[in-house]
Amino acid sequence: MSANGVTVTFPQSLESVGGEAFHGSKLKRLIFREQVSLEASAFAGITTLESVNIPGGTIGSSAFSGCTGLKQVVLGDGVTSIGSYAFRSCLSLTSLTIPDSVTSYGIDMIQGCTNLEYLYVGGGVSTWGDLTSGGSSSAHYNPFYIGSGSKLKTLVIGEGVTEIGKWRFANAASDYNTSNRATFTELETVVLPSTLQILGPEAFYGAKLKSLYWKSQTGIPSGAFSYMITLEEVRIEGGEIGSSAFSGCTGLKQVVLGDGVTSIGSYAFRSCLSLTSLTIPDSVTSYGIDMIQGCTNLEYLYVGGGVSTWGDLTSGGSSSAHYNPFYIGSGSKLKTLVIGEGVTEIGKWRFANAASDYYASNRVIFTELETVVLPSTITRLGEGVFYGAPIRNLTI
Repeated sequence: MSANGVTVTFPQSLESVGGEAFHGSKLKRLIFREQVSLEASAFAGITTLESVNIPGGTIGSSAFSGCTGLKQVVLGDGVTSIGSYAFRSCLSLTSLTIPDSVTSYGIDMIQGCTNLEYLYVGGGVSTWGDLTSGGSSSAHYNPFYIGSGSKLKTLVIGEGVTEIGKWRFANAASDYNTSNRATFTELETVVLPSTLQILGPEAFYGAKLKSLYWKSQTGIPSGAFSYMITLEEVRIEGGEIGSSAFSGCTGLKQVVLGDGVTSIGSYAFRSCLSLTSLTIPDSVTSYGIDMIQGCTNLEYLYVGGGVSTWGDLTSGGSSSAHYNPFYIGSGSKLKTLVIGEGVTEIGKWRFANAASDYYASNRVIFTELETVVLPSTITRLGEGVFYGAPIRNLTI
């Protein structure tokens, strides 16, 4: 072991550091050269410590608990486990990257790290099951619990994670222990991996997300982000978008749908009042009803050719023929409608403003519609398809 002032560089031969081995010291920097086992409370309470570099090994419980001056933690790809309370109350820590090599976490490992703004969680633990109330197993405690006053803004979940259970990153839920809450009241950006297959109910309940990047091809569950009024930007690479997935996201301004998106459920974007433009890719082959209902400030809509035929809109019943995915409602400001190549039929009243013999609730009510672009593949336009719309420019 060599020391340079308040910097300690450990030799390659070091295998472990015992509990409170440096108790009372005024270390500033720690450098480990090889894998090492840090036992419980190995460096706990050293308030002068500012920087730690650990290339590999295991980090015991409370190893750096109470290191209030710790600003930088570098964990190498050889680190395999992080114990309970390992970095508790490291108040100066603003960023933490947990490598994919970590396959075991203890509870509350970053509790009290209230100034942490960026957190990357590697894919070493592939499944985070549902968070439940009571008990003492891992299902009842959250490794990522920070507590009140958290300033975390960006959360990135690494490739390899396949499941995030209910309430895992929630702020509140009435039927589980409040002590488990991640309490991410400032969380703005979440990046989810392409490997994600299951997202539990209310996984981000109460979070104040602004940006969401969904890379998974599995799809977004019903109601997953509904009424998250702070959400401004969503990017979805693929899969199915469940019913009411973003319903009531009144602040949502931008939606980017990748070519892997295959279906959009009923009410998926209902009452997204800040949305002004929406492009539905050709890959979408299934729509639910009223998916953009209440998006009254939507001015531009592109509907891809994934669904080739839009049959006649008829009155009564509950089948797709009786309801309109593109129904917006009164107050619609839609000005431009573009129908993609591949669509061959648009049935009667499909984009009409009014018709006396079908349910008024099906009316698109495009009272401001000025420009319509139809594809070269169109072979049939039904009766009154644009009835009552004030169209000025029509391209066929």
